[in-house]
Amino acid sequence: RQVAELLALGEMAYLASQTSMRAIDPNSSSPARNGSSPSRASSSMSRTNSARGGGGGPPGGLVGKWLEASWSHPISTSVATSGAMCGLGCGIGQAIAIARGKQRSFEARKLGFFILFGTLISGPLCHFWFKYLHSSKTSLSVKQLILYKMCMDIPHKMSVFGPLFNLLYTLQKLDSKRFKDNFTLNVNLWPFAIWFNYNFVPAQMQEAFASLLPLLWSAALCSKGAVASS
Repeated sequence: RQVAELLALGEMAYLASQTSMRAIDPNSSSPARNGSSPSRASSSMSRTNSARGGGGGPPGGLVGKWLEASWSHPISTSVATSGAMCGLGCGIGQAIAIARGKQRSFEARKLGFFILFGTLISGPLCHFWFKYLHSSKTSLSVKQLILYKMCMDIPHKMSVFGPLFNLLYTLQKLDSKRFKDNFTLNVNLWPFAIWFNYNFVPAQMQEAFASLLPLLWSAALCSKGAVASS
């Protein structure tokens, strides 16, 4: 049910953006994605709301509130979500490391570092990066635009995000031997996540989706345990 709600909302948001573009440029004749029409999007939303047992409007519950906040207050929602996901992932990863005997006890300092990194660096960086990607190369076709964003985003994650994290992590003297683990994780996680995001997630929801990925990233990294931390 939640997946159906997300798809319907994504389709409605896309159609709304197309309407806005046509209002700005009357000569624009960009067809709706996948041949969608307003009536089709409306019927999709109606089926979604019927399945939920409610009337019109956005989906209820935590998912609906989060999606509404991500559209009305994108930067604050991205920052808060990234910080929360980094913290939650770090907690899960440390629990796994302790259970496997790779870490002696829970480290609050490491948890605080991940929360601050997600809130002060990862969240804002993600927001302004997506803002730049969505505002450039609008004359390209859909396939060309997806390829352009992937070619821009993958090197960005590998050459900026990863090294910056490694530098700050080492300066905090938390775990100076995790460079290789972080690099390997970045190579395995980000290219696939970026490919999935740009190919299957509506443009209006790509930033929100990206802000959830630190949960997997921080959990995988922290599950390796603490070698040099005290």
